[in-house]
Amino acid sequence: SQVTGVPTVTYGRRKAADFAMIAEFSGNLLHWEPSLIAPTVVADDGVVETCVQGFPLLSTGAQSRYFRLKAQ
Repeated sequence: SQVTGVPTVTYGRRKAADFAMIAEFSGNLLHWEPSLIAPTVVADDGVVETCVQGFPLLSTGAQSRYFRLKAQ
């Protein structure tokens, strides 16, 4: 989906102190960067949060095109 012309992604993440999901973005599938902008939580059932995040500009100034979640 898109918000204000920027592509967005919606994903669920578990709420737990010992678990984190890091959204990473890429323009070429080779180099990945974590987003510097926190996702917007649009729903929360107490166990899982539904998050929406826009595709950011990369450190090179290019628009990101790919998204992945990294579990920690």
